[in-house]
Amino acid sequence: MNIGYVYGFDSFPCAGGGAIHVHNLIAQLTGLGCRIHTFEPESDPVCSVYPVDEKGVDAFLSKIDLLYMRMDGWYLSQSPLKLKCMDKIGSKPLVWEINSSAEELVIRNGQSSDASRHKGLLERIQSFRRMRRLKAAVRKDEQLRCSYARDVSAACCVSSALMGYAQKDLKIDRCRVIPNGSDPDFFSPSHKDDSLFSDYRDCFKVIYAGDSRWPWQGFPIIVELADYALERDPEILFVVLDNSPHLKKIDKKNILLFNQVPYDEVPKYMASADACLCLYGDFSWSHLGFHLSPLKLFDYMASGKPVIGSKMGQIAEVIDDGKDGFLTSNAVSEIYQTIAMVKKDPDLAEKAGQRTRQKIINELSWNHTARHTYSVFQSVLDQQGP
Repeated sequence: MNIGYVYGFDSFPCAGGGAIHVHNLIAQLTGLGCRIHTFEPESDPVCSVYPVDEKGVDAFLSKIDLLYMRMDGWYLSQSPLKLKCMDKIGSKPLVWEINSSAEELVIRNGQSSDASRHKGLLERIQSFRRMRRLKAAVRKDEQLRCSYARDVSAACCVSSALMGYAQKDLKIDRCRVIPNGSDPDFFSPSHKDDSLFSDYRDCFKVIYAGDSRWPWQGFPIIVELADYALERDPEILFVVLDNSPHLKKIDKKNILLFNQVPYDEVPKYMASADACLCLYGDFSWSHLGFHLSPLKLFDYMASGKPVIGSKMGQIAEVIDDGKDGFLTSNAVSEIYQTIAMVKKDPDLAEKAGQRTRQKIINELSWNHTARHTYSVFQSVLDQQGP
């Protein structure tokens, strides 16, 4: 099967977010016998890569059996390559990979509940006008998505909330939820490195991976939680892996900050921790509510660590509370009590970690993600016929 995969960035080597998803999906689909065709600037050697020009688009479309289009939190209207491929695809089937709605652009550009709290009157007026223009642009882009969605044969959605968006907002009838996954060999307890936290051997190390730039990542919860925990148990250490290029220091005795850790080094941090936090902030800015498929959730699980996660969306769907992980509200007192419970009962923590890793191996690896995606492709091609 020749798959034309359009996403608009280089996934090799992995650096974060979308690149992790794309890189692993390409690797697993290639392992299933597929040939992946895509565009510059992709440098993955397993792909057939085409230039982003008229000849490149024509050559790309002539080679593929099916067009697979990534729809993420960016303007479709500002993606001329995607538009051109869909305009010229002809009778070949089109499948969308839906990772976000366009409204994510609003929160990425600074819209949050307290974004203007400390601004002066003129700044608040300017911010209000800017956000009004941005929301109008997002509505227009969603309309553009709807117009192209009429030609979509099927959609692979990373969460059930996004499947609802695909069906109700975009009017795509044929949808399937295919969550993100993890690589249980790459993220494995065997990567534990005792020298990594050699100065903190007596501490109970709780890891949090995220990006402090984005309001929904729950970073303020971690800072508040650290203050709360320090007063009650100074032996709890919060290990923060922050993907933001801006945060260089956190003045908290019980927070150990690592900034922009290379992706291939992340497994040893997770394997060397005692528990992992998958916490997310307010999603009232989205009409979908919490709609993510958190990559870190699956990597925590593959690492064989007890996961403490927000009781929302896919996190609550994946974690069996009390058995292979622990669900909590975002109240710092409840999060702390859950951490304290796991710290107090090493046997409970170990069993939860073993079960959650087995769940990745059995049903939530990148191989499973690719096989489910492949089955969607095959069903679309079978329906189209010769």
